Amino acid sequence: MGKVRFIKDFAETANEARTQFASCFFKGDKVAIKMHMGEKGNLHYLRPKDVKPFVDVLKDLGAEPFLFDSIVIYSGGRDTVEKYLKTAEEHGYTEEAIGCPIVVSDDFVEVETQDMKFQVCKPLTGADGVLVLSHVKGHPCAGFGGAIKNLSMGGATKKSKGDMHNGCKPNLTGKCTVCGTCEKLCPAKSCTVKSGNFVNDENACWGCSICIVQCPERALSPKVALFDDLLAQGAYATVKASKKVFCVNVIKNVSKYCDCQAGENPIVAKDVGVLFSADPVSIDNASVDLLDKAEGRDLFNDENHKDPKLQLGYSQDYGIGTLEYELI
Repeated sequence: MGKVRFIKDFAETANEARTQFASCFFKGDKVAIKMHMGEKGNLHYLRPKDVKPFVDVLKDLGAEPFLFDSIVIYSGGRDTVEKYLKTAEEHGYTEEAIGCPIVVSDDFVEVETQDMKFQVCKPLTGADGVLVLSHVKGHPCAGFGGAIKNLSMGGATKKSKGDMHNGCKPNLTGKCTVCGTCEKLCPAKSCTVKSGNFVNDENACWGCSICIVQCPERALSPKVALFDDLLAQGAYATVKASKKVFCVNVIKNVSKYCDCQAGENPIVAKDVGVLFSADPVSIDNASVDLLDKAEGRDLFNDENHKDPKLQLGYSQDYGIGTLEYELI
């Protein structure tokens, strides 16, 4: 059973981090703080004031932290190393302001999983430890994003990100009854049944697997595996290639979509608190449960038409954590 420390008072974050990190990160450890520094136009990503307390605690323990994130496949402010570093600086993430280096890289080591050869970002695998610092929020493909999403897509190269999305695109393998569920729920608007059968525009498709899991006839299958499955495999690859991993989930400014989303991205839940755990599956499961309880509904499934625990079940199957947890 995973142990998850939960605090409601954000003002106690630094004190709790000091307690939690003391048994995990040590003097001289180079610690990669894996996080998302925000896409241009996004309003809800973690700000430097949210992150600096973790940096300061690690430095007080004698560790040598650095912030890290990977580049993305879509155009914007983070699709090259140079553009991401500029975006990070515009968002206040500089070594002078945060107190540690800011690293963005697409260098990798390869890790084979059940269905893919994942390129895990080398700064994570080369560090003595990884602090997975995640802003909990919704996600149009995964339902929600927490530690698993941060480790997987966030820990992968641009190529592996593309391979994951492409491998999840749907094929029609059964009988389409033209019910229109796929067309109604597709976030990319790539699915249609107007021709009297299922048709998908692969160039527009995000590979989210929502059409597959929501099809009432189970008429669709992924090219390789469901998005949630490949997401779990990516997290497995990053954990396997890293020396040690510890997770922090920050549940504040919980938006409908991820921190990659520019423009409209409404807040869908009240702030809950901060969670700490060495188990990425337990911490994400606890985060979903706490939000569902606070909001009185199946929050991310309602908002994004994807069961957020699909990715967690696959992650448990791959042995990187357990769904069973104890809040302490």
